[in-house]
Amino acid sequence: MRHWKVGVLLLLLTAVAVWPQVPAHAQGTSPVRVGLYYNASALSQVTVSSTGGLKLGWLTSGETWPVELLTQTGQATWLVRPETGGRYRVASGDLPDRATAADLQRCFERAVLAWTGSSWQIWVGDAADAANATALQNELASQHPEQTWRVVGPDGKRSELCTSSGQVLAVLPASDFYLAAAEGPFINFDNKPYRGWLELRQQGGRFRVINYVDLEDYLLGVVPREMSPSQPLEALKVQAIASRTVALTYRKHGSQGFDLCSQTCCQVYDHSRETANSNRAVQETRGLVITHQGQIKPVYYHADAGGHTENPVYVWGSSIPHMQSVPEPYPTNSPYEYWEERLTAAEIKQILAQMGHHVGDVLAVEPLAYTPAGRVERLRIVGTMGSTILEREAIRLNLRLKSRVYTVKADIPAVSVLAANGQVLAVNPSGLQVATAAGQQTLHRTDAYHLLGRNGQRRPSPAQAASFLFVGSGYGHGVGISQHGAYAMARQGHTYDEIIKYYYRDVEIVKLGD
Repeated sequence: MRHWKVGVLLLLLTAVAVWPQVPAHAQGTSPVRVGLYYNASALSQVTVSSTGGLKLGWLTSGETWPVELLTQTGQATWLVRPETGGRYRVASGDLPDRATAADLQRCFERAVLAWTGSSWQIWVGDAADAANATALQNELASQHPEQTWRVVGPDGKRSELCTSSGQVLAVLPASDFYLAAAEGPFINFDNKPYRGWLELRQQGGRFRVINYVDLEDYLLGVVPREMSPSQPLEALKVQAIASRTVALTYRKHGSQGFDLCSQTCCQVYDHSRETANSNRAVQETRGLVITHQGQIKPVYYHADAGGHTENPVYVWGSSIPHMQSVPEPYPTNSPYEYWEERLTAAEIKQILAQMGHHVGDVLAVEPLAYTPAGRVERLRIVGTMGSTILEREAIRLNLRLKSRVYTVKADIPAVSVLAANGQVLAVNPSGLQVATAAGQQTLHRTDAYHLLGRNGQRRPSPAQAASFLFVGSGYGHGVGISQHGAYAMARQGHTYDEIIKYYYRDVEIVKLGD
């Protein structure tokens, strides 16, 4: 049997103890688990890189943070993929550590390191079937009787950790494993830098990716994504404290194996926009959270209130004592201070159909009720086959509007009429006074009518509104802190605690652990 000498690559793989100490920065803390790719977005393979090297980690029972199993120093790029092909290999018995496994690996031409979840082994060969693998097993047993050899067949669940060129560094079992930068804070993944560890789990040939990150490091990625880092420091501190409180209370994805996602559903997150100013806001508020009646309670924030924040009862149907409706104290000069959104009747019809409401061709969109803060609370949509009413946040989310502070104008085609003075005028028929057999009546946008031409011929009224123009102000659900309102207050000299206590009622700002 030929002996394969492993070259430079294995020299770069630093031998480490199997269970080293948890990194100092993580001691005494629990990670925030951020879902990056999962369910339908899971990846067929994962590529990571770092200028400071990479390390493979494993989370043992009872531990909070992963421990290192294998490290590559210097510039490194790793590829993780499902185990390829229908391979049959011959596995050694458990070995005392990775260094021993690497020494044994050097004795064979085709051998890879394999982590079982509790110990290192080497797996030799690449047979197409069990018979050839069994023949190799017998050969190995005769040449290396000090080892216990067994055939390992494909299971469709294992993963391979490879170099960028595809050389297999290690075979990993069907369980969670972790990747991080060996030196420096960032591991690069999906063209973005991330702090902490990336947890990977293969499920059906695709990888779920979750970021395990320290709470304060997590905030370094959230604050500049949720708020422009060029804003005043006091406003950024408000964002840091609110986001820290959200991270501890808004564990929406627990049933999926992580705490928060990286999108607007939870908090927008990655480390591509870190700045000295946003990092300073996190560092100078380290550990500070918002409490109500001595408890850390859920808090909410949004981009722009459109002049007045909203009471949660008019958004989600239930009240939250420490979040009430308040006016914006200063002009925000926000890009969302005025906006327009035009939806065609066909688009609205399609949206309603997707919701299970079939009203036919849309004739009218009519606000029926407003909240005390000025948001549309109930919206009726009338069609040729009936009508439906949307309420509260279902209005904004389904119609994809920036906020619920708006008015609606129907774009109804104008008609030409002959005035008493002989002039021909183009008018909107909605609201016109017309003479009927029943007397004078007002035309409404949903009314059907006929026009009498100069030649005495009658023709149906023009088609119903082709589109509807929503003219509004603000962005988001309107509950809690208005980010643009916080900017305005900070520019007027207010401190972070003054801003927080303006938007939230009967709250305190306390340090974790106090």
